[in-house]
Amino acid sequence: MTTIEQKTFIIDLVENVKQELLKKVREYPDNWDGVELRWLIKDKFEEIVLEGFNKNSKRKKEYKNEVLINNF
Repeated sequence: MTTIEQKTFIIDLVENVKQELLKKVREYPDNWDGVELRWLIKDKFEEIVLEGFNKNSKRKKEYKNEVLINNF
């Protein structure tokens, strides 16, 4: 992917998760603050972004190594 394609992919993916979270914002409990909302955001990203991916694949291991080595 080119840098522009990578940026577009990231923007579109984050926007999709944002829209999903905002759809139900009126239903969230009033006592939820930054802690619960962070957990919800994390869970929603995992649900939407990683759905159907094998978390233990060779590609995932190579990715984790790359992130570790290059301090991303």
